[in-house]
Amino acid sequence: MFDVIPLDWVSFKAALTAKYLLAQMQWTEDANTYAVFAYDMPMKYACTIWKGSAPYEQEANAAALAEFEATYKAASNRRITGSTSVEGPKEEDGKAIVVISPATEGMKTWLTGRGDDLGAGPSGRGKGAKLKIAFDGTEGLPATKTVEVQFLEPVEVQDGQFNWDVTTFGADDHFSVSVVMPGSIATSTPGTGNANEVQLGGGAVLFVPAANDGSHTVDLSDWTKAVPVPASGAGYWDVDDDGVITPSATPGAADWHMVNFSSEVFLIAEVGMQNSLGLFDVDVYKTEWIHPAWKVNLSVTKSSAGAGTASGWLLTFRTNVSRT
Repeated sequence: MFDVIPLDWVSFKAALTAKYLLAQMQWTEDANTYAVFAYDMPMKYACTIWKGSAPYEQEANAAALAEFEATYKAASNRRITGSTSVEGPKEEDGKAIVVISPATEGMKTWLTGRGDDLGAGPSGRGKGAKLKIAFDGTEGLPATKTVEVQFLEPVEVQDGQFNWDVTTFGADDHFSVSVVMPGSIATSTPGTGNANEVQLGGGAVLFVPAANDGSHTVDLSDWTKAVPVPASGAGYWDVDDDGVITPSATPGAADWHMVNFSSEVFLIAEVGMQNSLGLFDVDVYKTEWIHPAWKVNLSVTKSSAGAGTASGWLLTFRTNVSRT
């Protein structure tokens, strides 16, 4: 049923790391041993760690026991994802039936034509600004209008649709979708702050954590002031699944920065509106994670004369889809 591959602890960790299986680590125990294992169908990697005196390599076993109990034990035995369990559905030839889900586990579908009303709390989900832009024909051309939406908690955006009146928009007009990450705002609190400033030049500042002895304070609980930006593994802050920002235990190697300047990234950049159906439909197989401090902008630039209306919706995923 499985090709069992027995390994020592060091080799076991290396195999799981190479195949991105550390998060799938499982274990059972009896009075004398831990049986640690992970599946990579049709293979099963297995490792035995002795709780007391090992029959061989006592020093290596003791090190493995200490590391497993301190670092891996509590984080293991989670629900196995991405593996073809023998209990799962199969085709007649034995091949596993796999369904691709683009969202993170626990996220629920939220199809919306609006952002959230941040001031209303949970009751404001889906009641914010509408993804709709209207021109009345009196604007000086070319004219650009933008609508901005935000969400109460992190969402994952997968795809969406954009529609317009084909009689009033054409090839000279275009639209964009972008994500704006505002700059973080710090207050000067010399000697007592949770952050220090690193001058990047030209007035740009990088905020790095301080142990309440820094020059500035960033209110990490206020997402109008604390805004994470991607750092490609060179940052100083951590952000959890709920969007909460904390100083990283691995400064300089974390996933997030905080800076004092705004940045904008484009998901869709200046796509022409010449489609005779008045429709732009996106269908992708990955999601883009959006922090609550970030703003999703829909922008339309109209160069053709006359009034016209364009609108759209987003397919997103979020943990809470209620209004309570």
